[in-house]
Amino acid sequence: MATTTYYSTSPTIPDGGFQKVGSVVTIVGTTTTTFNGDSQVDRAEFRLPAGFYFKTYDLSDDGVNTQSIDVVVSVGQGFNSSTSEVVTITPLDPSSSDPSNFRGFELAVKKPSGGDGKVPQILIYINRIYVPKGISGAVTLRVDRSGNSAFSAGAPDPTIAYVSAKSLSLTMERTTSFNSGNNTIGPIVVTENMPGAFKWLELTLPSGFTWVPGTVVINPGLGLRDIELKDPTFTSDPRYGQSVMRVEPAEGAGSSIAGQLRIECDVEVDENQAAPGSVIVTVDGDASVNNSSLTVGTFDLQKYTVTAGTLKTLYSGLKGQKITDITITELAPGALLEGRTVLLSLPSWAKWDVYPTVQVEGVSELSTNTDNGQAFPTGNNGNQVKFSITTASQNDPGKIIIKDAKVNLQADAPQGELKITVSGSAGISAESSVGTIMAPVTLNALSKPSLVLGAREQKAGDIEIKEAAGRIFLAKELWVDFPSNVTLTHSPNVQVTNGNLDIGEPYFPSDNNQRLIIPINTSSSSPGTIFISEIYYDIGNLAADGDIKIDVGGPAVNEVNQGNTPLFPFHDWAGSVVNAVIGQTPGTTPGTTPGTTPGTTPGTTPGTTPGTTPGTTPGTTPGTTPGTTPGTTPGTTPGTTPEARNILFFIGDGTYRVNGDVFMMDVSPYIDSDRTFIPLRFTGIALGIPSENIFWDSEKQTALLIFKGTTLRVTLGENAIYKNDTRVEIDVAPQLYNDRIMLPIRAVATAFGATVDWDAPNQMIKIVI
Repeated sequence: MATTTYYSTSPTIPDGGFQKVGSVVTIVGTTTTTFNGDSQVDRAEFRLPAGFYFKTYDLSDDGVNTQSIDVVVSVGQGFNSSTSEVVTITPLDPSSSDPSNFRGFELAVKKPSGGDGKVPQILIYINRIYVPKGISGAVTLRVDRSGNSAFSAGAPDPTIAYVSAKSLSLTMERTTSFNSGNNTIGPIVVTENMPGAFKWLELTLPSGFTWVPGTVVINPGLGLRDIELKDPTFTSDPRYGQSVMRVEPAEGAGSSIAGQLRIECDVEVDENQAAPGSVIVTVDGDASVNNSSLTVGTFDLQKYTVTAGTLKTLYSGLKGQKITDITITELAPGALLEGRTVLLSLPSWAKWDVYPTVQVEGVSELSTNTDNGQAFPTGNNGNQVKFSITTASQNDPGKIIIKDAKVNLQADAPQGELKITVSGSAGISAESSVGTIMAPVTLNALSKPSLVLGAREQKAGDIEIKEAAGRIFLAKELWVDFPSNVTLTHSPNVQVTNGNLDIGEPYFPSDNNQRLIIPINTSSSSPGTIFISEIYYDIGNLAADGDIKIDVGGPAVNEVNQGNTPLFPFHDWAGSVVNAVIGQTPGTTPGTTPGTTPGTTPGTTPGTTPGTTPGTTPGTTPGTTPGTTPGTTPGTTPGTTPEARNILFFIGDGTYRVNGDVFMMDVSPYIDSDRTFIPLRFTGIALGIPSENIFWDSEKQTALLIFKGTTLRVTLGENAIYKNDTRVEIDVAPQLYNDRIMLPIRAVATAFGATVDWDAPNQMIKIVI
C-alpha cells in the first residue's frame, strides 16, 4: 500500500547538454510514522529517462539547496535528526563511457519519522541534468522501491521538467494606424518560453517604412528585468534594403527565469513607396521564434472613410426634411488636418434647413470649431456649411459624426439619391448619399387625344394627381396651370378618388384664368388621388402645334417657394402632364402644314391638285400652269427652266409666305449682332420638308432634318452644321428662343439647294428653291 505522495515543480528546459532545471520533488508521508527507521530501512531508487544523467550529488542539512550540486537531498519536517543522520544517497547506473555520469540514485531512510508529531517530508532538488539533443516532452523521475518500503512507486512518477526548444513569442499590445511621416510602433511584447531563450532579436520593416534611431524604448520585465541590454542597432538589410532593428543582451547576460521585453520605436513612412494594407514586421532571433512575422498596424493612402446610415426618404418641394447621419472615420491619427476646414455642400437644388450638429467620438484630443455644436453656414446660396479641425488626433484615429441635419428640396429636384460633397482644406474629399428623393406626386393623363386648330369644346384627357405617400399634400393651395395657347371651355370636374383628403371648391382666380386652384383643407393619412375630368379646350387658329402641357404646383406641394421669398425662384412646378396634342387644322390630315389641304405641299392653294402651283386650273396635269402642254414643268414654256419656289420671312413678323400663301409661326425672326435669325422648324416646312422628317433630340440639344436624300444636323451652341456628316462652319451658333431653334438660315437653305437673299429696306429674307 502506497504510503508516500510525490509533488514536483516542472520547469521548461531546452534540449542538448547540461541544463539548469530548478525542479523540487517533495516526498510527503501519509502519517507521522510513515518511515520505520530503526526497525527497517526504507529504500527507493530514482532514475532519469535513458540518455539523461547527472554528475554530482550531496546531502544538505536544514533544507538548504546547494545549487552548484546537480542533485541535492534534504529532510524537512517530521524528523528530529540531521539529513545525514536520516537518509543516505547512493548514485546508480554509471555510464559505461564515463563512470562519473549517473542516471539515478538510491535513497535509504535510516531513522523513524514522527519525532516532532508532523508528517515527514524529504526534498530532492534537481538543479542540473544532462538533456540529449532532439528530446522534447515531459521528463519523469521513475521510482522503484524494495520490499515493503514506505516509499510509493509508479503511482504516478513525478515530472521534473518539460523539454522544449528555446523560443520567443511576439505579440502587439496595440496596433498602429500609420500616417505619412513619423508614427510610433508598439509596445511589441517579446516573451521567453524559458530562461535564457533571449539571445538576440531582429525586427525588419517592409519597404517604405524606416526605424527612427534614438526613439526606441525597451522595458524589460520578469526574468529579464535585471539583465543588462546593449544599445539597439539599426541597419539596412544588405539584400533587400529594408530597415532592421537588432536588440540583444550584454555579453554573457541571460535570464534566470523566463522574462519579457516591451519594445516601442518610431517609424517613418514614405507614402510614395509604402504599400497600402497591413504593415508586417519580419522577426528573426537566436531562439526559435513562434511567429516569424508580426502585424504591427495598417497603412492606407486613403486616410479616412465617409459613411452614412440608412437613407431617408425625401420629397421634392418640401421643407425641413431630416437626412441620415454621416460619419467621418480617420484611418490614421491626424488624417484630418489641424487648423483646416471641412466643407459640406448640397447640390444647387437643395438648401440647409437645420445646420448639422458636429460630434467627435473615439479620442479626446480631436476637437472641432463649431457654432455651439453646429456647422457654420457659408456662401450665398444656402447649400454649404463648414466647421474646422481645432486639434488633430494624435495617438489613435478619431471619428466625427455629422447628425440631426434637415434640408429643403427644390420642387423639381431630380429623383434619386441626395449626395452631400464632403471637401475642404482638412484633407478630405468624398461624397455621401444621405437620402432618396422621390417626386411628391405622380401625374397621369388617361388619354392624349389629337386636337385641331380653330375648333371649340375639344375634349382632352382626364388627369390623375397621386400622392407619393400620405400627408404629401399640405393644407394649402394646389395649383393646376393650363398653357396659354388654349382656353378652357368651362371649369373641369375635380374629385378625390383615394385617401381621406378634404378639398375645397376649386376656382380660377380673377387675374389668371389659366390657373385652377384646388384648396386642400386637410391632408390625407394615406396616399390620396385627385381626379380632374371633363376638360374641354377652345383652340384658336394661331395656337402652336405640339403637346398641351399642364403644370402642377402651388404651396400644397411646393412648400419651399411659399410666401414672398421663395427659396428656389423660377422652380414652381412639382411636375407636368400632357393631356392632348395640337396636330392640325380642321379637315387636314395629321402631319400636313397648317393651312394646307391634306396631301398638298406647303404653299399650295387649297383645292388644287397635289403638287400644282397656286392658280393652276384643277384638272390640269399636276404641276402645270393653265395653257401649258401636259408633261411640261409647272409655270414654264416647254423647254424652259422650272419655276422657283419663293419663300419670304420678315423680321418681327409671326407669318411667312410660300409662293404668296401666308402661314403662321409661334415665333418671329429677329436680328442679333447683325445676323438675322429665323426659326429652323418653320424654315424646313417652308422648304417642303415633311414635319415627320424634322426631329429634335432634347438630351443632345440637336435638330435633324431629312429631305431629298440630304441629312442636316444642327446643335445648339455649336458654330457648325453637319450635312451628311460633313462639317460646315457657320459664323454664329444657333440659339434657343421661345422653345425654337433660331439661326442664320443661309447655311441650312443652301445645304438643300436653295438660294438666300437679304432685302434690308424691307427687312425681308427671301429663299428660292
